[in-house]
Amino acid sequence: MAKNVNTPASVLEKLAGDEDNYVRQSVANNSNTPASALEILAGDKEEDVRYRVAWNTNTTASLLEKLAGDEDYSVRRKVAENPNTPALALEKLAKDADGTVSTAAADNPNFKR
Repeated sequence: MAKNVNTPASVLEKLAGDEDNYVRQSVANNSNTPASALEILAGDKEEDVRYRVAWNTNTTASLLEKLAGDEDYSVRRKVAENPNTPALALEKLAKDADGTVSTAAADNPNFKR
């Protein structure tokens, strides 16, 4: 149900609080997940969940800016790759100590050179 793009947003919001990590990952990955549920999942203890939030095209610019400071490099890299990441966050990520993050930020079409 959490993977199905036809699942109603209200159900996905409930599933965002599920105790099962794989359910939360699926919700975070679902293109129908509303921004309110993604906001909850962006604070998840599991980096696999935050990673999927960072890649979801429904994730708001402000949430992507927040995730740009995530402790996990793979989450930051997905933020850098997201086509909705604002230029200000990409500037920060282009200076990231992890080379895969900084390269992904520089390759993002929103990056201002």
